[in-house]
Amino acid sequence: MSGTSLKVIILCFIVVLGVEGRATGNDRVRLMEHLFGKPPYGRAGQYNPNLIPSTDESLVVSHDLALQQIIDLDERAQRLSCLFWQRMDWVDANLTWNPADFGNISQFNVLPKFVWLPDIVVYNSVDEHKVNKEGPVPVVIHQTGWIRWYFPVVITTTCPIHVRMFPYDVQTCELQVGSWSHSTRDITTRNSRLRMDTRVFARNGEWVLGETPVENRERTYEHGTYSDVIYRLTLLRRAAFYENN
Repeated sequence: MSGTSLKVIILCFIVVLGVEGRATGNDRVRLMEHLFGKPPYGRAGQYNPNLIPSTDESLVVSHDLALQQIIDLDERAQRLSCLFWQRMDWVDANLTWNPADFGNISQFNVLPKFVWLPDIVVYNSVDEHKVNKEGPVPVVIHQTGWIRWYFPVVITTTCPIHVRMFPYDVQTCELQVGSWSHSTRDITTRNSRLRMDTRVFARNGEWVLGETPVENRERTYEHGTYSDVIYRLTLLRRAAFYENN
């Protein structure tokens, strides 16, 4: 493959944002090579997306969920499915640059497979626990190494259902979110809100959304201390939904 063809492929992966001035295609290629080395990426001596960014302290991963829609509360299976906007931020000190050296590019997008991603999962999800490195939603890298990764996701979790007071019952479901394999020695998962972001929540015909508190928690086991974020959703059944049907 020629050098020109490689540059074309690289440019297909990059969408430049926050440009002060006119960055050229060559500026973007040089920046890509400055951060990740020359293709193929991940070779010895180059940026390795499989290695957690080095830091003197635990790497803080900011995690946030914005509730958009309650898709289904399956009482028989005791499962809750919701559509969320998942937001994660962290700093990778290996991915910094001086914009003046690269056509004043201050931030740009790359596919997630190019960078290290925190192994943040929903512990009580009924789906497979994995980080989608091959997904189409890019990460945004800022010149300071600050990385943000925001994307929509449907999450289905276990949720104990109690219907003794039906149809006037109230259900409380939890989402338990944290690193799958790293203790706080490496990663600390944190949320800065007191309540879940519900600004874009779509009204549900069967359930009224009540309190949505958020709790940062740490638990210590024999092999280390682990942090997670607990999101709680209180759902009040609309009794009129059943009285009128």
